[in-house]
Amino acid sequence: MSCSNFFKKTAPAAFLVLCLALAAVQTSGGAPPGDESVRVPGSEKLTFRLQWGIIPVGRAVLESRPASGEGQSLSRLVVTARSNAFVDLFFKVRDRIESLADLSQGRSLWYFKNILEGERERIFEVQFNEDQNLAERLEGGLVSTPVSTPKDTLDPLSFFYHVRGCELRENAAFEAWVTDGKELTLGRVTVLGKERVQTPVGGFEAFRMQVALKNMDGVFRTGERGEFTIWAAPRHGNMPVKIQCALAVGPFTGTMTAILASRP
Repeated sequence: MSCSNFFKKTAPAAFLVLCLALAAVQTSGGAPPGDESVRVPGSEKLTFRLQWGIIPVGRAVLESRPASGEGQSLSRLVVTARSNAFVDLFFKVRDRIESLADLSQGRSLWYFKNILEGERERIFEVQFNEDQNLAERLEGGLVSTPVSTPKDTLDPLSFFYHVRGCELRENAAFEAWVTDGKELTLGRVTVLGKERVQTPVGGFEAFRMQVALKNMDGVFRTGERGEFTIWAAPRHGNMPVKIQCALAVGPFTGTMTAILASRP
């Protein structure tokens, strides 16, 4: 299989941005037992190296910062991914995902995607109407059929930020309703155990978690199983340090390479 066909068939950009979105699990407060030193940054910027096996394919950046609106304390979340110069030769990736969410209440207000992958370009946004329990997607000047949503529904990006605020312990499991404005699914995270993870910025004791987010559209082309693994360091605010997805052609991995954080 040629490199070009491989990247088109396995949609690595989808994995890269999804994994980084999985990694972007912003904590909303509370330290796990025995981890009283955990402090949550007011703003955070994490950079990840993205690889297929041992081959570098690009980088991604996760950013979160406080926002405000209508008397609410909100979070603005952004994840960007770009392929490196080599991958650009046959499959250029420039993706951006944004979310505005009230993480303390576990609900989204707005979700946005700007996707450029090879010859494919797509832009859409999703507005959440809590009063009517609906999510509406606007794409190409058209509004799609609204998705009926349960109370406190999240978008795919804010889902993982919300989960990061949960207390992590072995065998714990967390669920929440998630929509991308087209489908509604029950996202689930299961904590499998604790492991030592080595990264370019140091070693971390981290919980290994299996994440299931099925049938999400756009960059989140997760399919029927939609399962990924992330490693989160509890003594650093459940900060994601590694993400991995196993494919038939080999593993895709995102490893943290830089941290920039400010305290509230």
